[in-house]
Amino acid sequence: MHLHAVFVSLLRSCTISSKLFVTVCLFVAVNQNNALAQDASWTPVYENFTTKDGLPSMEVYYSYQDSQGYMWFATDRGVAKYNGDKFVTYTVKDGLTSNTVFKIEEDDIGRIWFLSDSPRLCYIENGKIEQYEFNHVIDSEFGIDGYVTSYTAWNFDNDQVLFSTYLLGSIKIDVNGVLTKPHLNYQSKSDSSRMTFFQLDGVILNGPPNLKNQNGILSLYSEKGRVLSKTMGSSYLPKTGEIDLKNSYIASGTSILIIGNNSEKLYDFEDNVYCVSVIDNHLWIGFGGEGGVRRYKIEGNSLIKVDQLFEGEIVTNIFRSNTNDYWFSTYNNGVLRIRDMKIHSLIGGTYTKESVFYLAKRGTDLLFSNSDGGMCFINQFTGKVRLNYRPRNKFRPKIIVDIHTQEVFLSSHTSIKNIENFGSTWVRNLSDSKLNKLKKDTYFGTHDIVNSEYGHITAGGFGLWFDSLNKFLPIKNGVQNLELEDKDHLWFSNYRKLQSINLKTWVVSKPKNKLLHQRINSIHKNNGITFFGTHGDGVVIKKGNEVTRLQTKFGEIQDFVTNIISTEKGPVWMMNHKIVSKMRQTVSGKFGIENFDLIDLDCEKINVIHPDDNYLYVGTNSGIRRIESAGAILKKKLPQLYLGSIKIGDSIIDSDNFKLRHNQGDLFIEFDAVSYENEPVVFRYRANEDEEWIQIRERFIRLNAFRDGDYHLEIQASIDGVNWTKSEYVDFEVLPPFWNTWWFIFIEVLLGAGLVFLAVRQRLKVVDKKHALEQKMIELQQEALTQQMNPHFIFNALGSVQNSILKGDSIQANKYLVKFSRLLRTGLNASRSRLIALEDDKELMENYLAVEKTRLGEGFSFSVEIRSNSEAYSLYISPFLLQPFLENSIKHGIGEDHVAGNVTVVYEQHLHFITCTIVDNGKGRLASNKIHQAGHTSHGTAIAFERIELFNRSNGSASKHEIVDLYDKEGLPIGTKVIFNVPTIRK
Repeated sequence: MHLHAVFVSLLRSCTISSKLFVTVCLFVAVNQNNALAQDASWTPVYENFTTKDGLPSMEVYYSYQDSQGYMWFATDRGVAKYNGDKFVTYTVKDGLTSNTVFKIEEDDIGRIWFLSDSPRLCYIENGKIEQYEFNHVIDSEFGIDGYVTSYTAWNFDNDQVLFSTYLLGSIKIDVNGVLTKPHLNYQSKSDSSRMTFFQLDGVILNGPPNLKNQNGILSLYSEKGRVLSKTMGSSYLPKTGEIDLKNSYIASGTSILIIGNNSEKLYDFEDNVYCVSVIDNHLWIGFGGEGGVRRYKIEGNSLIKVDQLFEGEIVTNIFRSNTNDYWFSTYNNGVLRIRDMKIHSLIGGTYTKESVFYLAKRGTDLLFSNSDGGMCFINQFTGKVRLNYRPRNKFRPKIIVDIHTQEVFLSSHTSIKNIENFGSTWVRNLSDSKLNKLKKDTYFGTHDIVNSEYGHITAGGFGLWFDSLNKFLPIKNGVQNLELEDKDHLWFSNYRKLQSINLKTWVVSKPKNKLLHQRINSIHKNNGITFFGTHGDGVVIKKGNEVTRLQTKFGEIQDFVTNIISTEKGPVWMMNHKIVSKMRQTVSGKFGIENFDLIDLDCEKINVIHPDDNYLYVGTNSGIRRIESAGAILKKKLPQLYLGSIKIGDSIIDSDNFKLRHNQGDLFIEFDAVSYENEPVVFRYRANEDEEWIQIRERFIRLNAFRDGDYHLEIQASIDGVNWTKSEYVDFEVLPPFWNTWWFIFIEVLLGAGLVFLAVRQRLKVVDKKHALEQKMIELQQEALTQQMNPHFIFNALGSVQNSILKGDSIQANKYLVKFSRLLRTGLNASRSRLIALEDDKELMENYLAVEKTRLGEGFSFSVEIRSNSEAYSLYISPFLLQPFLENSIKHGIGEDHVAGNVTVVYEQHLHFITCTIVDNGKGRLASNKIHQAGHTSHGTAIAFERIELFNRSNGSASKHEIVDLYDKEGLPIGTKVIFNVPTIRK
């Protein structure tokens, strides 16, 4: 079986979703005079995308990349859009005219057009599929049930549609919907049976079909009618196009016609031509019949075959994206993608195909030894052999490179019989062109050499040899690897353990950290970091006193590491027999990893690696490979970041600058990134520049609970977490609630001012009303005083004084005058105050009753009492409230003829009020009313009750009063009781 078919079978047998990388082996034209044949040994790696990855079908007709970087794939079950992460499928449910799509094209304003087996057209714009506005014109030409088997040419720019189909002919529809067809006036009658083609607007079109063509002749006309081509072997036309400004091609059946300005050349093949693509002056042809893909150089109108790929596959389209990836649509196996890896096989000389175990480089020369002991210098570019050396014995010379000094040591392996007899070590300085034998023999089995301030130190099978000191330090189990930690400390290891030696004191010790207590296969120091390649535990790194396992940001590192090496400027390389890995430290301190495996290197075993600042040379079991190593591997192409839909709830926002109400709900922002770096894309965002970045992997952001204000949402994407794309912005404003708006606050201020005005006004009214009440009380109080001090009362008082004088009772007259004058004085003082102390009011009432007692005689008695838990002087009352009731009790109840009249007054304090009670033992109200004339009203009592009511209202208390007639057991009146409440007022 052919090697290509083997790999295709391997591909089909693998798990598709794992995207197994497989080598696509190309034909190698071995040229003894060319050491690097890039075209003949281009060794790409491809991966396979299938329905398990998200493709709608394994039958793919076309691949295309739009201006935003998205890859589009046309299948028999719809079209798929791919961003490097996942596929999004569009079908007739989304608006496609048919699920069987043959071609995809983008016009000059960014619309993506789909050409299907239906002649009707549609395109996608702003994420939505729209129907072509002049589909009815197409229907009028091809019929509603028209069916297209393939398209030969198409163009959608400048608001016009121009396309050509197999069997249905060609049309052009301008911006106004006017349809025209290729002009046929230049055909003669003898040409009527031929399939005709025209150049129109730079596109080669086919004319009306004629299946009765017996001569298999095509005519190719220019727009002006000049015949460009008259003959071709078939009338089946899958593809036409331009190669360059001078040449075009027509692919028909199993033939391709290359057309120049004045010449043409026809190429016939065994299989039908399914697709043709022109990439970098190479013509890529995809064949039917499982013919795979062939690549040709184009020289004029001549084709020179270069490569053969994908034998066993039917490739329907070939496309190279802007990331220099090659995409191959296949008829049965989904989509294949080639990564253009720069791995080259070096050929030339006698031994370049054999297994290479040791190698070094001087300038443009490579020094290497092969499996049978042969050693050779060749120029890596010309293949010229400068030195061939074959040792007398069958042991391979071991080439040991001091990467720091660029010295190369050759150690011959000879047998030894005692410790004094060792093989010779040869040394070649890279600045010298001669091989020099060392004057002094060194120890057999040299494994490594370093150059220190103490001279050359050689690691051998029995210990360490210090050349300048002519000193040997035996080490059990020998020494395999050497590396200087600093100028005075040396690391050395064998297949059992790792140790270090102080070159000043010659003290040997083992490392303290347990990570280094294992078999170390390789030791290497680069930029202050010491790398230890272990035998099953990956790589351990030591930076200063810190020892950790190697942490990588991308890729995986192998567990078994047999060699680690680097130059000062280049990356760190490590290897085992199956993988070569390139490492470079990121800004965050982690390492990026790029792996090259046996498939990439087209070999079965890796034996040795040697770097310089630009390349890594790999010695394999089938010759030498060279990998480009210059530049930081982590500087991959940044993703292309795009904003998607913006939603608030179920509503889509058309602008990226909008306003939100404070209670409008969740804000949902979709975005996308296009990247084909085979690395996951990460995103970060922040609401404003002064906030911290938030890193996510989802391709959407859901935000809620905004404070009102302006927001400048910023979104970025990255594949390494270090290098980020330019920001995409979403600007929006969250409106404050209406109660926080200026107009509402203004209204609030106005309402507040109005309320304050009303409150002040109301307060003034209350104050005025209270003042009016106080004035009224004062008036009533003065009126009450006038009542009580009426002329009759004064006349009676003075008459009593006169009687006492006439009787010669001057003492009694004097007492009466004292009490009367005291009553007048305290009454006048009290009349000027709104409130007086309860004790003072008690004294005032006592003075009044004392005056009446003087007038009525000793038969009259009274008592005034305050029942309170507080000091009487801390309680206040309106003056003279009780006096009218006392006057009524004496005047109407007791009278002057009552020999044993009695009046009792009690002030009793409660929590919120004071109860005033006046009790007399007079004749009662019924008898009193009979004595007095009908219609007589006591003005003093009415005024008193009005004063009480006003006093209570002015102090926020309800007025309550009661007059009770008293009776004995026989029902005879025995007096009157007056009860009323006043509020408790404290000062």
